[in-house]
Amino acid sequence: MRRTLALLIALAMLFVCPSLAEGTLPEPENAARDMFLGEAAEEYPYEATLYFVASDGLSLTQTSRTLWVRSGETLLEVVLRALLSASGSSAQLSVAPSDTRVISSDLACSLATVNLSIDARNVQSEQELLMTYLAIAATLLEIEGIEAVNVLINDRQEGLLQLPCGAYTAVAEDAAAAWAQAQAEAERYLGASQGAITRTAALYFPSADGLRLTPETREITFARNGGVEALLQELCAGPQRLSCAQALSPSGETLVSGEPVLTVTDAGERILEINLRGAALDAAVSAGVGIWQVCGALTMTLCSFLPELDGVRLSIEGEPLDETWRNGEALSFSNGVMRRRDFNAFLGSAVQMYFADAEGNLVRREIALSPGAALSPRALLEALLSTQTAEALGAFAPVPTQLSATDILGVRVKDAVAEVNLSARFYAACQGLNETQERTAAYAIVNTLCGLTGINGVRFLFEGESVETLAESIYLRSVLLPNPGAAVTG
Repeated sequence: MRRTLALLIALAMLFVCPSLAEGTLPEPENAARDMFLGEAAEEYPYEATLYFVASDGLSLTQTSRTLWVRSGETLLEVVLRALLSASGSSAQLSVAPSDTRVISSDLACSLATVNLSIDARNVQSEQELLMTYLAIAATLLEIEGIEAVNVLINDRQEGLLQLPCGAYTAVAEDAAAAWAQAQAEAERYLGASQGAITRTAALYFPSADGLRLTPETREITFARNGGVEALLQELCAGPQRLSCAQALSPSGETLVSGEPVLTVTDAGERILEINLRGAALDAAVSAGVGIWQVCGALTMTLCSFLPELDGVRLSIEGEPLDETWRNGEALSFSNGVMRRRDFNAFLGSAVQMYFADAEGNLVRREIALSPGAALSPRALLEALLSTQTAEALGAFAPVPTQLSATDILGVRVKDAVAEVNLSARFYAACQGLNETQERTAAYAIVNTLCGLTGINGVRFLFEGESVETLAESIYLRSVLLPNPGAAVTG
């Protein structure tokens, strides 16, 4: 039966692509054929450290709990659900009011953003609200890959004592001390001395491909009413760590004309009015920044940081901007008000991927993908097989160009190993590769997938069968481990 199946595959390849007939799969082994399709990750246990509010209401206490992450769920979602669903024990209080829901949560560039329902505001004091922030931040910072946590309520930064909270980057060992510090900062910042404060801000930069907004966290220091100016300066200065993003104003010109003005609508919404300089905006567009990215970067950055800011209204040389375009699709804004949720679907997360250079050697590139795609092994493989993606990054596809996403039959993550099931066409197309090209093809896949949390190695199958080598040199019967040092950084 197994010989018959192998023969059918070979005959199919002869019919579909006769030129690849000699590179069809070899005779199958005695091992069972494992033909899996699609994308799947096995259910796995996660030992979570959950931080709750202690019974005194003034400190945090932690509990270890085993959570099961099932296929289709993210670890971030599972941990947040467990944290907000109930208190830890009789000695612990709930993290937030019982009706609080998670409207959305995302992880991009090591920044976790949690957007809670308005019910989270139903607390007795701002100190209680601080405890909510600290408990969520402390819990999520325990997750590998999360370095900063930003908590929003109803899609905006609530702040504390009229001050922005910014993103939390460390577990608060002493919650009472954190509250005392907040009080002292508010007195200094809002008082007669008007001293400066320092916060970690989430800055959203335009991705270089013109399709996304990619966050980078950075400490900023500012005095009273100087938060807007500080954020605008950092956005125009550009990212410090991201190579897949660019400055809001690549030319270095000042993008904003005059002072932004905060207005309050009849409905009580707080809107920041900003007038853009036409010449500076034209220069940004000429450098590859989309007008929609300018709108989105300003809106997401400001609404993620400034307390109780509902939206941004932009104008260009005094002319209201109530519509812009992204990739041929119109983005319209009621009354010209741009809100954070208008751009959240275009969030990007930086991913390290491996392609080929002109000589066929392995090169590393950074690309901005959607947060979901950035965590998906199959989505990463599809990007690797895209000639268009490689060209946009100044590289070449690491596998023969006739291959496409249809040659990825299945990807399965099990016991920290990504099992990749590729087509017989894939195997056949690689038979003519030289040693350098073969190594690049194999390790572009291995290094890229092993950049994902929870994947330490890759096992290759073709039509469910294990083979000796891809062409001649790379042994494929065992799990391949990453070799990032073999690549040149691009």
